[in-house]
Amino acid sequence: MPVVSVIIVCMNRPDNLRPCLLSIKKNTTAAYEVIVVAYRFSADNLAAMRAEFPEVQFIVNDALSGFAENNNLAVRQARGEFLFILNDDTELPGPTIDRLLDDFSKLPPDAATVSPRLLNADGSLQLCGRPDYPARNYVRQQWHRYREPIDNGSGLFRSWNISGAAFLVRTQTFRELGGFDERYYFTPEDIAFSTLARRRGL
Repeated sequence: MPVVSVIIVCMNRPDNLRPCLLSIKKNTTAAYEVIVVAYRFSADNLAAMRAEFPEVQFIVNDALSGFAENNNLAVRQARGEFLFILNDDTELPGPTIDRLLDDFSKLPPDAATVSPRLLNADGSLQLCGRPDYPARNYVRQQWHRYREPIDNGSGLFRSWNISGAAFLVRTQTFRELGGFDERYYFTPEDIAFSTLARRRGL
């Protein structure tokens, strides 16, 4: 049985997915499975990815559905104790999953998720944990009236909200919280999920 189920949603972008999958294979020693939701894939792209990655479970979804719904679709088939929710355009430069598992073992039992440090393509630090994020800040940010603080990226620190690009969560916790709220199509389902976790005392 896998310890971790890696969940990836990809919208017909094998150019994103291929390096992502290769980086997981190269840098992960923990027992894992990969479940990819092949969202609106062309037949040729799907066949090519299946041929190159026969160990990956592909779920074909051609129905119009959002990021939250597609992730939940994959999670229903996950067998791992943990879920690693990962964006398809993300590459793991080292043993990220193994280190997150080790970090999780050091956290208090009420910890819900743990996220890695995230870097942009140019090496600059990306946000990997949000402070308290009321709805008004989301609206202000869309109008460029609010900029989120960038965390320092050093060591483990407590955060109010996760970034949905990459995070590890216990499968049981994710399911007990109802997964991602499917009323959100493409953001901010990660904020909604972590807000719910906090309200439940996690």
